[in-house]
Amino acid sequence: LVAPGTLSTFQGGDILHFGHADIPVPLNAEAESTLVDGFAPEYQREAQRVPANGITLDVARCILKGKKWLGLRNWAQYINQSTGNWFLDTDQEMRYSGMQNDWDKENVEAMSKEWLQAITFYDKMMDFAGWLEDGKEGPARFKQTIDFILAHLEEEV
Repeated sequence: LVAPGTLSTFQGGDILHFGHADIPVPLNAEAESTLVDGFAPEYQREAQRVPANGITLDVARCILKGKKWLGLRNWAQYINQSTGNWFLDTDQEMRYSGMQNDWDKENVEAMSKEWLQAITFYDKMMDFAGWLEDGKEGPARFKQTIDFILAHLEEEV
């Protein structure tokens, strides 16, 4: 979805993709206006405030501290395939490239544990997406999120 190590065009972008954009997240800044145009009107103005060059995953991790931002922090890691969880960081091509574990008891137990961790991690992402996309409060929450990120981004510079 995005260049590794970069959260560009508010690359919690997948979050926006769920209900506010009808098009996939772009890979480059040239497609940014297309992404913004795909947002519901009540989100477009705030989306235009996002820095064109995005933010790095490391900066996102620094900014998005605390329980309130856990879901968005998880999104940043997920998009960058940096969750540390095989189920979340492995794409279809990697899964079917022949890298298969033996199906012994230890591997099955380890994968079962990792699957449960993946579900918990992903549920936090979905909780944040639901909070952000609330029909009544969504636009205000989106603005609050952008305001928070931009204010803290200035502190990181």
